[in-house]
Amino acid sequence: MNSEFKYAMQAGGMCHRWRSPNGNFNQVFVKLDLDCEPDKSSGVVIATDKHYEQAFATPVENLYKELHALLRQQIQESPIIYWWPVQDKNKIKRILYGLTKRPIFTDRR
Repeated sequence: MNSEFKYAMQAGGMCHRWRSPNGNFNQVFVKLDLDCEPDKSSGVVIATDKHYEQAFATPVENLYKELHALLRQQIQESPIIYWWPVQDKNKIKRILYGLTKRPIFTDRR
């Protein structure tokens, strides 16, 4: 485990549903605990602000290597990150195409 993280890799978590702006595509993502060491797998990340107003979806080849750069470049204040591990590049493309660049959080409480 890398010493910059408080905890080992996250083994589970709360799953939340995101959808495309037109509502035709839905996908479940795990909310990441940013104190845990990130996975080293490829997949799709949704980053958003604490109000869920500036969400965007992006592919990652290695979450461990790319997460900090994503956080610094995109969401400065209280970022919230959702993650879905996917190895198949075609499936990653389908998820990104379905969600579009501006996914909508649909797990309203």
